Amino acid sequence: MPIGAGVRSCCCLPMGQMAVPKPVVPKKPRIAGWTSHRGAGPLRASGETETLHRTERLTNLAKEFVHHWAEGAKEGPTDAVMGRLGQLMDDGMLVHAAGSPLGKGTVGVRDRLVHTHDMGGALQPKSVVLSAATEDDDSVFCLIECEEVPGAEGGIPSDEVHRAYGIVKFDVLFDDTALRVTEMFERYQLGPNDAPLLAVHAGAHKDMRAALKEAGMSRFPSANIVKSGDFDREAAKLAISAWCTARTTGFDETKLLAGCLDADKYRLWDGYGILPLVCGIDKAEGTTPASCIQDYKGIVDMIFAAKAKYHIECKLVDSAVCTDCNVGFSHWRSHIRPFERPGGNFVMEVDVPLPPPFLIQGREATIDAMEIHIFNKSGKITDTWMLRDPMPEERQMMVEAKTKEEAASA
Repeated sequence: MPIGAGVRSCCCLPMGQMAVPKPVVPKKPRIAGWTSHRGAGPLRASGETETLHRTERLTNLAKEFVHHWAEGAKEGPTDAVMGRLGQLMDDGMLVHAAGSPLGKGTVGVRDRLVHTHDMGGALQPKSVVLSAATEDDDSVFCLIECEEVPGAEGGIPSDEVHRAYGIVKFDVLFDDTALRVTEMFERYQLGPNDAPLLAVHAGAHKDMRAALKEAGMSRFPSANIVKSGDFDREAAKLAISAWCTARTTGFDETKLLAGCLDADKYRLWDGYGILPLVCGIDKAEGTTPASCIQDYKGIVDMIFAAKAKYHIECKLVDSAVCTDCNVGFSHWRSHIRPFERPGGNFVMEVDVPLPPPFLIQGREATIDAMEIHIFNKSGKITDTWMLRDPMPEERQMMVEAKTKEEAASA
């Protein structure tokens, strides 16, 4: 069924854990209750009876923040919008996009909204589709539906509005004095402004609007999401953790993947629709939705090949699992270092930058990603929808393919 159709709760909204503690923001003990904060002053502890569960308070905060963030992206950072966001955010809140820090506090938020509002072809957040929170360290994930900013400047002229998805994560300070967002992480699918990246696939540049459409909502496993609490949530949390551990040097990926993935049904979806190791590259027919999806065997082979080239350390930053639909979220980072050849030469020496969200420099790299996981009843993962940085060798392949395309078009 389509997302938003019949999927509801703190996890699933009508359209409109295995967590690892982070050193960024110390968390404080749980409190009794909160007053409503929509349109009111700063949040204060309430003596009134409060029945909402902690995770619901966290997801409600995230949903309201996204609502006002979407207003700011559409209208610009007006005083009214900034006032509403100001009630929900910490004074030193950090904003990250595609793994890179963009700004801090009110100035950082305003600058980000100005960029999103003013740039034609950019993707604007529209509404929360799914959300989940973890009580372990007070983080909230949201799947966001986005749509293209009107206007052709910086984008692709068309009467058709491009729609896509993104993942936003909030770190929250939740104690006896405040409930405020301290850090925000954004990752979105490609929009019209990112169209040149799609040219790494042979032929894609000839019909960029069609390529964008393929890289958008059609590349998402919405049909596999169901409204049901009838799945093993504890096993699902462990599966997310094992999925990260399996990609770490020194661990047996075959054994770990067999325990956390549904081998018969598993599919990995590249949400960007361009990563060469997932999608392939230099396809004469261009990309198709099916060409950016890997099955279980393909993933095992991909991880084995990566470990042969790199020392990899994957750390699970955060994860959360929904309570009444079969979906979980994760945010992970991998530090990778190419193995050295005899004589000390690195296997790969690539230092060619790509546009955001694919900025990686140098021999060593930190790969950042956020993902959505879909589970079967036993808690094994059947689908992973991934928005991640490219591996260094993917970056090399993308640069070479882009150069080849430019030469062919000259």
